[in-house]
Amino acid sequence: MMLEPVEPYRAYIDDSSSAEDDILLLAGYAQRAPAWAAFSDEWKIELAKPPAIEYCHMSEAESLKDQFLGWSATKRDRKIASLANVIVKYEPWSIECYVRKSQYDQILAPVIAYDLRGPYFPCFYGVIVTLARFHAQTGIKLPTDFIFDEQGKIGAEAVLWYEAIKRAQKPEIQALMGSTPDFKDDKKVLPLQAADMIAWHLRRRKEKRNAHEYREVMEILSPLLRIEVELSETVLRTLANEMASLPNIASVQGKRGSIKKYMVGGKLPPMVTLICKKCGEEFDCVREFFEANPRRISCAFCGEVNSYASYRRAIITVLMICIAASILILWWAWK
Repeated sequence: MMLEPVEPYRAYIDDSSSAEDDILLLAGYAQRAPAWAAFSDEWKIELAKPPAIEYCHMSEAESLKDQFLGWSATKRDRKIASLANVIVKYEPWSIECYVRKSQYDQILAPVIAYDLRGPYFPCFYGVIVTLARFHAQTGIKLPTDFIFDEQGKIGAEAVLWYEAIKRAQKPEIQALMGSTPDFKDDKKVLPLQAADMIAWHLRRRKEKRNAHEYREVMEILSPLLRIEVELSETVLRTLANEMASLPNIASVQGKRGSIKKYMVGGKLPPMVTLICKKCGEEFDCVREFFEANPRRISCAFCGEVNSYASYRRAIITVLMICIAASILILWWAWK
């Protein structure tokens, strides 16, 4: 008896923000891998139809530059609409997570762990974990692999925590979280252009200056299922209060508290906790580094070197603090 082939799910996600407005939004679509393969073939055909373009970026389309240089707005709108119809044909479902950057900077940034700083991080994991929880609710049994548009250093730092975030979820959610997310060029990976389209339009819809504009594309895409997560002011304030109360959170709020350089695959080596003679604060240190360089250890709070009174095996490591903060972000994002 031959088993039917397993068809994994894939989600393609892009980010959208603008210099004029205050929103950072990550959004995209999920569907089975074979559907994405068929979609890519048809999207490529639609791109090549006259008037042809090599790829579709909404920022270029809106400003009538690069691929859309010399086009009229009417011709541009017809091209975008034809591409939107390709998306609808394959019936993917969309996921989005967004935050107002000024609210994040004012409320959460002052208290969040240094390694988790920046609004991209909570949106990145808000999208991943929320989709896994949605799939669990709807009876989907197979994991989803995520492909994000290239982000450089920001993306590399966010994905560093994936295995730790995954391990912090319930087993049924872990089972639906795929392999480590990847970052690809949206000019080459065609489903990312669909993600760019929905992310750009959703971000504009949430901006006050564009809230009432009519976009035919959104009408075309409206029948598709949408899952939305907002990191609202209320959520951010709750998160900030919870994070501020975490044990030893101060030890990871500054640059000296960064632990990402010690991480391999989302895991830390064994840690020890040191007690500073000068200020009395406790701080964690990689045990191997401490044993090799005991006189070079500086306090994470006052900076004093070689001033620890005693040490013991770390019970609450900075990694646990960071993960606790991450879980709070994801819990509140999904409420």
